[in-house]
Amino acid sequence: MDQNEFEKLKNEKVLPNEELLGSILLKQKIDLGREHGLTVKTKDEMKCETHPGAKFVQEETNGWARYAFYHCEECKKEQRNVYSFNITSYYFCPHCGFVKGVAKRKDYCSDRESWESLGGRQGNHYFCYICDVQVGYEYFRIS
Repeated sequence: MDQNEFEKLKNEKVLPNEELLGSILLKQKIDLGREHGLTVKTKDEMKCETHPGAKFVQEETNGWARYAFYHCEECKKEQRNVYSFNITSYYFCPHCGFVKGVAKRKDYCSDRESWESLGGRQGNHYFCYICDVQVGYEYFRIS
């Protein structure tokens, strides 16, 4: 099938448009996450393998951060190293629900014009590793 035939079929609505295709793939990713125990719908369903009856608490944020990260209270008590990855954690995603694990982190820095007009930001943006939607941010430098 050449490009013209493809465009013709697409315009005749025989093929799904890219937006519809994207939403179908997103739903499949979310369903796979639930099937494999990577996501839960409510905070009550969060489970720690090391501490099955433990409670999950939301991390504190400062004025320059917005995210909903949760960790096992018992794992946090046992933590010796600040950068330990032995803590069971979840984060909230508006599409997927509560996702087990750590969100993807991407460094962020505003463009030069923003800094010059005193609207610059530097920090981290957090994204869901299942659906890639932004789930939070944290700025450590603001102009």
